[in-house]
Amino acid sequence: MRRSDGGRRSMSQALSAPTIPRRPSARAHGRVAQARDFLVCSPCARLLPRCAKPELRMSRPLVAVTMGRRLSPAGQSPTRVRPSRMEVVSKEALVMALQRAGAHVLLVPPTTEPDADFLRAFSGVLLAGGAFDIHPRHYGQTVESRLDAPDEDRTLTELHLARACLAHDVPVLGICGGLQALAVAAGGTLHQHIPDALPHAINHEQPTDPATPYHSVAFSEGRLQAIFGPVVQVNSTHHQAIDHPGALQITGRSPDGVVEAAEGPGRFCMGVQWHPELLGAQQQVLFDTFIAACTRLAPT
Repeated sequence: MRRSDGGRRSMSQALSAPTIPRRPSARAHGRVAQARDFLVCSPCARLLPRCAKPELRMSRPLVAVTMGRRLSPAGQSPTRVRPSRMEVVSKEALVMALQRAGAHVLLVPPTTEPDADFLRAFSGVLLAGGAFDIHPRHYGQTVESRLDAPDEDRTLTELHLARACLAHDVPVLGICGGLQALAVAAGGTLHQHIPDALPHAINHEQPTDPATPYHSVAFSEGRLQAIFGPVVQVNSTHHQAIDHPGALQITGRSPDGVVEAAEGPGRFCMGVQWHPELLGAQQQVLFDTFIAACTRLAPT
């Protein structure tokens, strides 16, 4: 059910209210390890030891990118058996776009509960989103429509990171579901299934290759308008969208009125509902602008 106040919360309420429960396994997965004089998440320190080198932090901005997880396919041959297992995965196109923009990237597993020390290690955060939905309880509602593969660990990690970025003015960019996480962290709510909430809307689950544009987005104001101009062509791979943006400001919509972009105050705070990393050089400028903001924060 929606809250009696219409689902809106102020930024101060969103950042101060204890709305995210601590997961029982946080000690096992969310520790911050000291690697020389550089703070990194323990799982990442084991997986990516190069990211623990302080000289990398000093030469380029280090950006945290959230990861997803999936079941590996099971397989069997005369010589080996490979049961299906859960894998932690990232989107290579996102990593490459950030690297082209001049960033070093550290991948954050979905079982990480970041604290203040964790966030201080980074110049920026990218909320990557993924093939899962945020459970409606995180924005004060019950399940009323389609809910795809909710991942509580991933949701908690992205909401913790988003709230910390908003509270400490750390540059943050949300991609697709990452925009939705940013809005929920800022006190907003979501349309649980676009066809149910907005019957007039076009199909936002693009039936063609998302490496090609599918519809347009018009910007009313803000940094995204400065980056792309008044209109940009985008892909579309989502069935949910922002309803109320909370403390964010809606700055872009598709022709059917669905929210496609939102921005917040501070150094750099924005999210887009499409996947710019799949559209190649024409949208690399978004990552370049994000990393430029992160570079101004990085020590030299």
